[in-house]
Amino acid sequence: LDLLRIVCMLMIVFMHMQTHGGIEQLWCNTQYISLIMRWMTIVSSCAVNIFVMISGYYLSNQGVKLTSLVKTIIQVLFYSWTICVVLLFTKRLNPSSEDLIKSICPISFRKYWFATSYVGLYLISPFINNSLKFMNKRQHCSLIVLLLIMMSVVSDIIPGSSAFNVDSGYSIVWFVVLYIISSYIRKYVDLEKVSRKRLVSIFFICSIFILFSTKILASLIERYSLSRVLFDTYYCRYNSILIVIESCCLFLIFLKINVIKKWEIGCIGFFAPLSFGVYLISDNNPLRDIIWKFVRYFGAFDISIAMIPIKSLLFVFVVYVLCALVDKVRMALFIYLYQIKPVKELLVWLDDKWNSIFGTMSK
Repeated sequence: LDLLRIVCMLMIVFMHMQTHGGIEQLWCNTQYISLIMRWMTIVSSCAVNIFVMISGYYLSNQGVKLTSLVKTIIQVLFYSWTICVVLLFTKRLNPSSEDLIKSICPISFRKYWFATSYVGLYLISPFINNSLKFMNKRQHCSLIVLLLIMMSVVSDIIPGSSAFNVDSGYSIVWFVVLYIISSYIRKYVDLEKVSRKRLVSIFFICSIFILFSTKILASLIERYSLSRVLFDTYYCRYNSILIVIESCCLFLIFLKINVIKKWEIGCIGFFAPLSFGVYLISDNNPLRDIIWKFVRYFGAFDISIAMIPIKSLLFVFVVYVLCALVDKVRMALFIYLYQIKPVKELLVWLDDKWNSIFGTMSK
């Protein structure tokens, strides 16, 4: 799962390059490159779901520690405040802009929407765990089916439906659904009975189906003026049932992978803990605009359209590695700070208070 965490962050950086980086505007009108890039984006669309599922897979079994949440929040604040100060000092950020307020209170103002939803999920996870304890396998499965019908299938069948609105997956409600799914996988799925080839086949079938749906939807939108309720990438939403299936397949595929070589374990052990830091750096607005403007200029994407897929993957890797190295410095600093006696005692006290309130609910 640590390897999967790295792969998913690479996918997320790739998606951000297409949207925030403006690379999508370069290939969207080129037929063959458009198909390749659109398919790569569709394949990457399951990455956010999987990140939540990884958390649910661990939290539903190992329990919840308040110090882990506190450290996550501190990491978010560190990058939000540090980047804000640097941008103000270099006059890249207007002191009167809305981004300044969001940078000061990034969790409250959803500067990083994923971090905000994750903090909310973490806080209520003890209650989810406690509820799932009293369910048997059939009840747990029935709950998942019901939630997916309400939160996913209904909006897939009736585009624009908001009866059970989860904001296309950008909400804590959808995170709870994914948490419950990953908890079920942990408790009841026998990996020995799961076929990796079948998982790979289902994953690619879903991605190809979504790819063709983008073309069909684009034609329907243009012919019948449906832009108010539809968009060509409608089935790339995080809560689309096809993306959910993609997410579950890729999650199970990586659960069946055995990493045994020392150099592989070493690389995974180095980069996996830095993945969240890569997100906080590369998706910081307005820093991300500066990063992607530089990448687009340096990569000369305008010159050779045919090279866009290869160049995109290359620069995604470069951005990931550079951001990871920055976060490695931050991690070394924080490890030192957390070992200072008063700080260490405070963290222990917080965990004790958390356990005294929630007790066995935390696990």
